[in-house]
Amino acid sequence: MPQVYRSSLAVSLNGRKPISLSGRVLWSMSVQKKLEKYSAEELLKELRARHAKKSSTAYGEAYQVDKELENVDSEIIAQELRFKQKVIYGTDNRMDIFSVTDPLVLNSADGVVALFRSGDVVDNGNGTSTLQTQNFGTRLRLCGAPPPQTLCTTEAFFNQPSGVGLCSGFLVASDVIATAGHCIDNIMEPQTTLSNVRFIFGFRMLNANNPTTFSVNNTEIYRGISVIGKVHSEGGADWALVRTDRPVNNHRILPIRFEGRIADNQGVYVIGHPASIPTKFAGGANVRNNTPGSFFVANLDTYGGNSGSPIFNVDTHIVEGILVRGETDFVDAGTCCVSQVCPSNGCDGEHCTRTTEFQYLLRNSEEVWFMNGQRLVNRGIVLAEDGNPIFVGLPWSIVGVGDMNGNGKADIVWHNGQTNETQVWFMNGQRLVNRGTVLDEDGNAIFVGLPWSIVGVGDMNGNGKADIVWHNGQS
Repeated sequence: MPQVYRSSLAVSLNGRKPISLSGRVLWSMSVQKKLEKYSAEELLKELRARHAKKSSTAYGEAYQVDKELENVDSEIIAQELRFKQKVIYGTDNRMDIFSVTDPLVLNSADGVVALFRSGDVVDNGNGTSTLQTQNFGTRLRLCGAPPPQTLCTTEAFFNQPSGVGLCSGFLVASDVIATAGHCIDNIMEPQTTLSNVRFIFGFRMLNANNPTTFSVNNTEIYRGISVIGKVHSEGGADWALVRTDRPVNNHRILPIRFEGRIADNQGVYVIGHPASIPTKFAGGANVRNNTPGSFFVANLDTYGGNSGSPIFNVDTHIVEGILVRGETDFVDAGTCCVSQVCPSNGCDGEHCTRTTEFQYLLRNSEEVWFMNGQRLVNRGIVLAEDGNPIFVGLPWSIVGVGDMNGNGKADIVWHNGQTNETQVWFMNGQRLVNRGTVLDEDGNAIFVGLPWSIVGVGDMNGNGKADIVWHNGQS
């Protein structure tokens, strides 16, 4: 079955209410005997085949309608499937944050954001904004097939607000939010243009009946000003790091894995905005495929809108990955839709891009882009003399790039804002060959600070070697 972005599995039944006993629907004896012969997977295939036939999707090629079941209503099959999967695979583990009592999980939730379209965030003129939402249960086309259908009234979170929403994300630095790559500047989705996205903290239910949609403090709403890095590979890595318009000072920066990989079968949990409803926590999941290099697969309970959600290690509470794609959310089988937890050992599972795919951008690393005009040909992290990535942060900063020794290759000029040392890195492409402190005319190390600052590097006297230009901000 093909993968879709950020989802779990779902089926549906129509509105009739048959008699049930101990949670199982009892139909006529002949129908019941028929249904008992089929596994949950086979019943699910039958519903998918009917959905494909109704909506003319590609699934019709993969699953053929079973002739023995052709006279059994879809609602009956869906009810039986719901019972069998409840017994065999467990139930939907999603829960509202106000129901969570684990303080470590609550800490994790503090750093999660919802991505909304800017047009759906309306300023109230009093320092707050209203989020434009609709009722989750009565949203149309959740099943993706004509005629337009809504959720069944028995669905969890039926009456909660749902944004026309985009994705989820999480704070990884004071002014950096991580999300899925397909959630930002996706050419197939115009609403994901960075200027059209707002990052909102605290979109959650305060209690069972009251959401924080009508009065969101404007201090909790952020814009993105640049994309620091992004990869959107079909079937592979899928991530984006966005610089916010100002630092986030009142929410927790979530710790991520910088090296190594998550253990096989490791327990994980997810926090995000399934179907763009208020924040949900879902645990009880495990890594089920740890083989792929850029992502791992887990049996998480997620839906559309969860794309970009952080996936946490249940033991360490560090972020191990970003949810990026998974199973289809809803399958039409009648007049309304019912979500269904994907079998723990079935379907393709939920794909989670490893945080190690983008960690280098959060470790004060430098990257060289090798260009052909405006076209990026190749890129590489700056390497130290020993060939390992080198990470340099404040008080050091890059103040210029130029060929300092006349060998035809650009070098890097650094300045230390505390010691006022200026240092030159002599480079061979992305590899550091040698380094040295700038010396004065007598060969002694020279330290220059404010009000002087370096404003440029270039060959000022035509000798083929770059020079340094300083400016005094006072005189």
